[in-house]
Amino acid sequence: MKKGGINWFIGVLLFSSFFVFALSCTQTKQLQVIGGNETEGVIHMEFECKGVEKPKVQWDQADRDAFQQCKDWGYSGAEPFDSGTSRCLKYNRFGCVSWRVIYTCRCTNEHSDSQN
Repeated sequence: MKKGGINWFIGVLLFSSFFVFALSCTQTKQLQVIGGNETEGVIHMEFECKGVEKPKVQWDQADRDAFQQCKDWGYSGAEPFDSGTSRCLKYNRFGCVSWRVIYTCRCTNEHSDSQN
């Protein structure tokens, strides 16, 4: 294949198309507990994504993790508190290429210490 020929151009086009397709595929993401405040009953969870990924968040697992954290703190449940915020972690000349998405959950019911 001669550089600059039609076959070379088609090869580069196909490779580029495959590369863009591979980057834009749906990626499964799990929210990780990154902190919170026991007294206020607030949990912060996050995931990161790159480029044009289409994140598919494992919400069932996130619900279980938030519930367990709240239970460990003496609460009886957990619920989502916001729709999430995103922040760019890395830019290049085309824009943002890496994101961090943070969600907040709120523990429900009375904390066991306040029931005394």
